[in-house]
Order: sequence, then structure tokens, then C-alpha cells
Amino acid sequence: MATVPHFGDIELDNLSDYYEADYNYLGKSIAIDLNFEDITIEASDLEPTIVALNGLNKLIETAYAELTKSYQTNGPVKQYINRHMSGLNPEELATLFDAAPEGLNKELKMMSQLKLRRLGFYPEDTIGLVSMDFTIGYELTDDVIAIYFNNRLQLEDIALEN
Repeated sequence: MATVPHFGDIELDNLSDYYEADYNYLGKSIAIDLNFEDITIEASDLEPTIVALNGLNKLIETAYAELTKSYQTNGPVKQYINRHMSGLNPEELATLFDAAPEGLNKELKMMSQLKLRRLGFYPEDTIGLVSMDFTIGYELTDDVIAIYFNNRLQLEDIALEN
């Protein structure tokens, strides 16, 4: 048995493949899920996940900083912004821009509307231990920017996915 932050007590020798919970970040509820491939796990293999869950705010702040870096270096975030600047209709863009801070150009306004919608944890995956999905809105696009952190909570990848 192990107590996993936000998920409670979990039987390590009789795992479900999927657990879900909600996390409150800056007043917004974010879906979090915990995923297992096997039906058992050693407590030591679960430890990096527990560390990540205990430091979620810091990890989320790191992810937002990495989004900004990716945008500034013409990475996947810049591609996502460009794709949606040309792919959304004027009404959808206006709705996005109305919610953005004043004084920003259109790309930065869209960038400001990227929100974290899901946090996934995969304790058996050392390279993709944490997966974060960011979007301008599921009602506007199926595309997400996925950010992956390894079991040392270091950035592993930023990718466009749908």
C-alpha cells in the first residue's frame, strides 16, 4: 500500500490501470490521471511520481516557461500558434483575443490563452513520467501541445499531438 498525493491509498500489488482525480491550480480544476501497465509496482518505482505530485505547482510553472521558450525558438508551440492563427475563423479568434491581456500582438494573445487541461502520470515510463496537455480550447481544436518530463522531472520533449 502507498499513499499517492491526490489519489489516496493505492494497493501496489493489485493496481488498476487508470486512476483519476482533479487538481486545483490557480483556481482552475485540472484533470489528473495515474496510469499503470502492470498490476504491480515496487514502492521505489512509484517514488518519482510521488515527488512530482508533491511539487505540481513548481512543475507546472516549469512547463509554462518551457512553452515560452518553444515559442521564442520557433519550436512546436510556435507551429501550434501559427496553425491556429490561420485555421480558426475570425469569430473564434475574436473570442480568444477578447480573453487575452491588452497590448499584445495576436500571436502573443493566443499564446496567453494556452491552458493546461490534463496532467498524466506514468510511473513505469522513465522518459515520459509526466505528460501535460496544453490547448487553446477543446471546443476550438483537437490539437494539444504535449510536454513530457522524465523521472528526474527534467524536460524530455514538447510535441504537437491530437
